[in-house]
Amino acid sequence: MTPRPRDFNDLVGALTEAEREKEKQIVHVRKQNETMGTIRPTICDLSESDDTLRQVMKKALEGTLSPMMAVVDHGCEDKIVELVTALKKRDAVRTLLDGKEGKKQEAFDIDGELDVKRRLLKTCLEDVSKRLLRICSKPSTRNNKVEIEGRLCLRVYPSLPKEDTRLGAHVDNTVMTLLFADGPGLQVLDPGRVSPKTWTRNRICTYGLPTTTLDDGPLFLRENEWGFVDLPWDRCPLLFTVGAAWPLKRWNDINILSPVLHRVFLKGGTSRISMPFLVDFADAPAAEPAKDE
Repeated sequence: MTPRPRDFNDLVGALTEAEREKEKQIVHVRKQNETMGTIRPTICDLSESDDTLRQVMKKALEGTLSPMMAVVDHGCEDKIVELVTALKKRDAVRTLLDGKEGKKQEAFDIDGELDVKRRLLKTCLEDVSKRLLRICSKPSTRNNKVEIEGRLCLRVYPSLPKEDTRLGAHVDNTVMTLLFADGPGLQVLDPGRVSPKTWTRNRICTYGLPTTTLDDGPLFLRENEWGFVDLPWDRCPLLFTVGAAWPLKRWNDINILSPVLHRVFLKGGTSRISMPFLVDFADAPAAEPAKDE
């Protein structure tokens, strides 16, 4: 039998070592997933007075890298249920939800026979958004008329066998978002597991983008630095999140550290429907990645 060259044996040894290292990484990621936290946003109950909610919002949104609230008793519950029920009956949505196409997620227009329901819900969400923005504005501008532009979207996440990231990490380039979802899956940067000195506003706004700066900081969050958002699902909540354009405004009375960095991560066998309502001021220019303040 012809002896194998020494360099071949070295190669086999290197491959074996690489396999061992890969297995270590897999185990490490699994452990990180097991220790991934849960974040329960502050409840913002719109049946309360504006004065009460002003304190609620200030406490929920200031001094955190993931400024958000769970908005309940908002008055749009029936309209949301009607629209989502009708959307689920669409052939394209039903086909995607069963997971046979193998897609991670897909966005759909809310149009055609559902346009009336869409417009009714959009009007309701606009009223909620205007009230929240008015509550947190400065006293000198609190009585001014708030003009906004809102866009209602639909995104469907089908049931797939394995857990996976379905929508990559990003921030919304708007003032705020009101998000309805029919179940869990949204993850945000866990502010209790990272340092604001490391994860600055600029780093969060440009997360995942190529960089040419000589910065030794981390490029990505570790898996256990993400947290699942848990909401009072039985109350048809709207998740209020701050977008990248919010800190650019000088009208508000709340000191925001950064927009909310978020992604969608679903466990195997789980489907999800979400409807984000993306809000900006009617005269607002396009948001730009902001410098640290």
